Amino acid sequence: MLYRLGRYEEAVPHMERAAELMPIDPIVNDHLGDVYWAVGRQREAEFMWKRALSFADMSDSAEEADVDRIRRKIELGLDAVLSEDGEPPLLRADASE
Repeated sequence: MLYRLGRYEEAVPHMERAAELMPIDPIVNDHLGDVYWAVGRQREAEFMWKRALSFADMSDSAEEADVDRIRRKIELGLDAVLSEDGEPPLLRADASE
């Protein structure tokens, strides 16, 4: 919810906690990657997206995980994927300076 409101910094600890509670859930790992990207932590974002892919085949949430979109995020970055999808890029903390 905080992520959708653009409150990315506040979303980080909540998503990290969700990942602690559900460490192999591909959707949680994907969303944590998105939050990391939004606050300028690109390496950690890519790591989380790769984790999401690694769990996509073995999780009950796998059918809901958009594997192709996660792969595009790893390759291009979240802002480029959002742009391709017709959505505005995120206003990351490092982009506003």
